[in-house]
Formats: sequence, C-alpha cells, structure tokens
Amino acid sequence: MQELTVCVGESCHLNGAEIVVTRFQEIIERKQLSKSVKLKGSFCIGACCEDGCISVRWRDRILTVHPDHALEAFEKEVLPQIEEG
Repeated sequence: MQELTVCVGESCHLNGAEIVVTRFQEIIERKQLSKSVKLKGSFCIGACCEDGCISVRWRDRILTVHPDHALEAFEKEVLPQIEEG
C-alpha cells in the first residue's frame, strides 16, 4: 500500500487542505483504490508552498496542489503510478 500525505498544517489548512483531502477521498472511493492508497494527513511535510496551494507527499515527491485542481492533480500525478503498480 502506498501513502498519499496531505499537509494539514496551519498554512495549508487556511489554503484549503480540507478540500484537497475530501477530493482525494472521493476519487479513492470512486475508483476503489483503498487497498492501494492510504490517505494521511500531516501537520507539516516541510515544503510550504505559495499561491494558495497545498503540499502533498506522494512517493518520493512533493506536489503542490491547488484545491480547485485536486481531482486533476490526483488523476495526473497519482493515478498513473498506481496503475503501473
């Protein structure tokens, strides 16, 4: 199982981390990925971002995800790697 960690620290929380978490949960449920991906929250992943984005750790990368584009980010960055195995 792979971990997908969303920062829920103060800055990310104020920028909409809850929206990102909700969108990620929705797509994980809809695509039945709960056996492949564990969604977690963390108070700081050490990569604060600007412009209203949320820091997300996926595998060995830090992604910056805007709440308005959370579904697209998941489908572009996370889903292909899950499908690869």
